[in-house]
Amino acid sequence: MGAPLGHTLFTGEFRALEERFLDEVRTLKWNDALRPVDVLVGSNLLGVYLRRRAAEALGGVANLRFLTFLDLARERSPGADPRPPMPPLGEDLLARRALRGNPAGAEFGALRERPSLAALLARTANDLREAGVASDRLAGLLPAVAATPDRAVLLGHVATLVADFEARRARFADPTSALERAADATRAPSAEPLLVYGLYDLGGLRERLLGTV
Repeated sequence: MGAPLGHTLFTGEFRALEERFLDEVRTLKWNDALRPVDVLVGSNLLGVYLRRRAAEALGGVANLRFLTFLDLARERSPGADPRPPMPPLGEDLLARRALRGNPAGAEFGALRERPSLAALLARTANDLREAGVASDRLAGLLPAVAATPDRAVLLGHVATLVADFEARRARFADPTSALERAADATRAPSAEPLLVYGLYDLGGLRERLLGTV
């Protein structure tokens, strides 16, 4: 069997999409009830629901797997990540160190020591990272969108702190690094289809990973 030639996108109301999904599974398993069928879903909760619906509609299903993006990334990663895993509360600790150790942190005055600011720095870095924006580009990107000169200075400091934080975080493995490694991995295309159901937040890193699949 050759590699699939393209993709098919179904849109519509939830009930119609659910029935279409069940029809696709039924068709794929028509001649081989044990044929593996993988389904990429947006959450584990959705996977549990669809597994129950498939069992109800098809009378029991074997080799029907529901994967989140993280599951898919772990399967496609090129071996184990050699870095140690990020410890609990590790991101907040690294953000605090970036704020205290980098001169750009002085821009925030007394707020520099607030745990809430460290948490905000980590969340900002996470959003940018998952959107696929490299931290080494921020120094040119963030000040350019400022409406006033003082705002450009502030955003420049934010760019510096995010880059510092990412340099510290790069020493550890975390769920997002699994997505990054899988998105950059090259593998021979599979002849088996991947069903994708119910994704509502696709962009950046997740889009890159799905593109490689």
